[in-house]
Amino acid sequence: HSIIESVRMFCLKSPFPEVANRDAINITTNSADLRGDLQATGPLTNTADVAIYWGMFDGGTNAWVWEHTNYVGRLNPGPFQTNTTSLLPTTTYYYRSFASNVSGAVWAPSTTNFMTAGGGGVTHYVSLSGSSIPPYTNLATAATEIQQALGAALNGDTVLVDAGTYFITNQVVVSGGITLAGIGGAGVTTLD
Repeated sequence: HSIIESVRMFCLKSPFPEVANRDAINITTNSADLRGDLQATGPLTNTADVAIYWGMFDGGTNAWVWEHTNYVGRLNPGPFQTNTTSLLPTTTYYYRSFASNVSGAVWAPSTTNFMTAGGGGVTHYVSLSGSSIPPYTNLATAATEIQQALGAALNGDTVLVDAGTYFITNQVVVSGGITLAGIGGAGVTTLD
C-alpha cells in the first residue's frame, strides 16, 4: 500500500464502534444471559464502553424507554454477555446492545428477544394483607384475590391461600396441573 492508500483506508473507516446482538443463553424461569458482540471499536481507540438495554418492551434506540441497563464494561472487540435476574416466568423480554467511544455511540442494528421458561413448581400466595405484586411469590407480595394468583400460576405451580375469609364475586378457575390449597387448612381459610 502506498501512503495515500493507507491514509484513504484510515479515513474511510467509521470512527464509531460496531456492536451486534447474539442470542440469549442459559434461560430459566427467572434469569437469562444476554449476549452481544463488539465487532469494532473504531480506529481512534482499541476499547469501547458496552451495555445491554433490556426489558419487557422494545425501547428501540432510545435509552430512556428501556426498563433496565446492564453496563458490561470497557471492552476490546469480541463477544460479551451479562446476566439478568428477577425475570417473570413465561414472559417475553427484549434487549439491544449499545457501544460508545470517544467519537460517539451506536446501537445494534435491531432488537433481539427471548422468552423465559415456564413456572413449573413455583409457589404463589394469596393473603388479605398482601401487597398484590406479581408473581405473588411470598406472603408480603401476595395477591389479595385468589384468581390473581391463579392467573400468574402455570402447570405444576401451587397457589397457597393464607388464613382468612375470602369473598368470591366471580367464578374461581383452577386450570389443570395447578394446586390450590389453604396454608392452615380448611379450618382457617374460608371461601365465601
